[in-house]
Amino acid sequence: MEGKAQTSETPKCITGHGVPLIQLLHLMTNDQHARPLWIGMIACALFPTLVIEVLFQFSAEKNMMMVPDLLVVIIALPVSLFAVVSVALPYTLWLRRLGKLNAIRLCIAGALVGAAALAVLNFYTNYYPEMNDQKFMIQTALKSALASTVPGAIIGFLSSVALCVGAGITIRSSRSKNATRPGSA
Repeated sequence: MEGKAQTSETPKCITGHGVPLIQLLHLMTNDQHARPLWIGMIACALFPTLVIEVLFQFSAEKNMMMVPDLLVVIIALPVSLFAVVSVALPYTLWLRRLGKLNAIRLCIAGALVGAAALAVLNFYTNYYPEMNDQKFMIQTALKSALASTVPGAIIGFLSSVALCVGAGITIRSSRSKNATRPGSA
């Protein structure tokens, strides 16, 4: 009879870590994004490469430079992947853990990271240490880096939009303010 009474009760903690099952199920059903985050991360990594390749196809410099299309992808894809793995993924997971994951925060961060990433890439592609006039060389590289911040911010913003669309992240977080996390009760 005692065994029957114990099985009919709802277990308060079946995980052995002091976290009730109801709270674990609440964390597993994520109401901050509609699709898995990895879909959004793939879209976020591939979108800047696609944008740069399309812009290169329609640019006037394509006829003046003998750069193969594959070279554009070989340069743009690793930079994009590095930005996604080092910044976008940890930031997105951190916002999700805090319950503050939304498109506005991601797009602002994407614009800032995109501007910084393209500026750094442009600085190092225009930096020629073998030049005799070092002051002129640094000035030219800095000017090029500053000129690339606006296009970088636009590409980073659009990349964040691709992340949000891919993962189904809404503009405003749909998580209620009264939602509790394990250990906060």
